Amino acid sequence: MLQGVALFTLTRIVQVNLFNPILDAQGFRVDQFGRILAMNTLFEAFGAAFPTALRRWVSDFHAVFWLTLAMGTCCWGLANCSWFGCLVWLNLFSVITGLAYPVQRQVMNEHIPDSDYRASMLSAESLMDRAVCAWVAHRLGIALQAHQMNFFLQAAGAASLFSCALFWPAYFAARRISRAEAPSCEDSAEPPP
Repeated sequence: MLQGVALFTLTRIVQVNLFNPILDAQGFRVDQFGRILAMNTLFEAFGAAFPTALRRWVSDFHAVFWLTLAMGTCCWGLANCSWFGCLVWLNLFSVITGLAYPVQRQVMNEHIPDSDYRASMLSAESLMDRAVCAWVAHRLGIALQAHQMNFFLQAAGAASLFSCALFWPAYFAARRISRAEAPSCEDSAEPPP
């Protein structure tokens, strides 16, 4: 769920809040913005068509982790690039976005098998998405006013990389603990009558 929040926030910030400022900083004309957005949409649709291709190399959970890292890397790349590099990073970001959302939803569905809780958990995630985006957009406004867009992109990329570095070992530590506790629960259970 936390990685879902990171994916949503990065996507929203880059594709909505920073799209025009990034292109403007690279010297693109306003009439080119629409064509670039259309190109990014096509790349995102392309990515969304092939999420199952990732399963050949990595599980869905690991795919979400690696895709989050890739999105953070794209943010970092957008901070220091030429106009051509800007197009490449934006299109790569769009492909990753298209791949990430279906995979992340599948992970959520698999880890919350009880349908009674799934809707509540997905609603909670959606609220967290919007709350984090609102806070990040506020910070972004301050950064843009201070002409620190590149710093903000680098900070967003670094934050996603850092959060992945924290969540990765925490996830496996939690799995080890739950596996260690599972046999003791079974041993203490009363035998059936």
